[in-house]
Amino acid sequence: MSVGRVVMAVVVVGVVVGVVGVVVACRRWVPITAVGVSHEADEACRSGDVEACGVLAEALGRWGRHTRAVALARDACDAGSAVGCAALARALGTGDGLERDPAASLSLYRRACDEGVAFACVNAGVRLLEPEHRNLEAAARASLMACDAGDLLGCANYGYQLYDVEARDFERAMGFFVSTCDAGLAAGCRRAARGYLEGRLPSTDVDAGLGLALAACEADDGRGCVHGAGVLLDAGQPVAALRLLRRGCVRGGWGCSELAERTLAMASTEVDVWDARWAGEAACSESPEGCVALARALRLQPKPDEARATSLLWFACDGGVARACALADGGLP
Repeated sequence: MSVGRVVMAVVVVGVVVGVVGVVVACRRWVPITAVGVSHEADEACRSGDVEACGVLAEALGRWGRHTRAVALARDACDAGSAVGCAALARALGTGDGLERDPAASLSLYRRACDEGVAFACVNAGVRLLEPEHRNLEAAARASLMACDAGDLLGCANYGYQLYDVEARDFERAMGFFVSTCDAGLAAGCRRAARGYLEGRLPSTDVDAGLGLALAACEADDGRGCVHGAGVLLDAGQPVAALRLLRRGCVRGGWGCSELAERTLAMASTEVDVWDARWAGEAACSESPEGCVALARALRLQPKPDEARATSLLWFACDGGVARACALADGGLP
């Protein structure tokens, strides 16, 4: 499929995705939706079923009910619930509901992983790649355990480790990316797109890479949108690229800075400048570089806000963005 045909596909096709999560406890399936956990699970927990308590703790933590989540997770973990330990690990890692303790969080994730909790293996694998906990062998083992348990993200993460971190076994990594993409994992599609586009495989396939990036983007993976936008920009299709950058920015803040900069570069109306400002606000919340784009939009809007623009530029300058220093010191917008 040519780049032009894929562009037409992304223009006319929209996908609405509904997500229902399922947490697997050792002795039961407890469905978790956007509304709540089943009444039966809550009753089971109150009746002393520690596995149900662990599942409830995990769900409540995700929904922001941290006080009860932590209490349930502690009790469930102490009573032997692996899911409860994983829920407590999440709270210790984020600092929600108790003091943050990354080392204790990783220890509990690894314990829960060894006891068969797939999402704990995924999280353990990610943590074990961080500089302060770096253990490539253990990270690979955790991701593969998650993958073997049917967690697609565990499979994709193992592929990432092969592709980006250690042995650079690109073709084997692509096997994990493509298989998880085929199974419906957006991150797998996005990572497979990189493989086809970056020239690390024996041959580059721009059309295949663009198609996979668009598939990830349609599944609300913001970074997939940005990858697709890059291909379209190279193909001389800036309008279609801007559409993808806008979508990536909305879905997680990916590409907001580039969207703001390119919108300003193409601006022909006041509306374009306001669009750039909107993207710049999102970009500035992500990084000092994004604040430069916002400052430029503030200077170019119908009623320039020079005071805020200058303040943002000095902030970005202090953050190490060299061109922000020049702009703050009187450079052109």
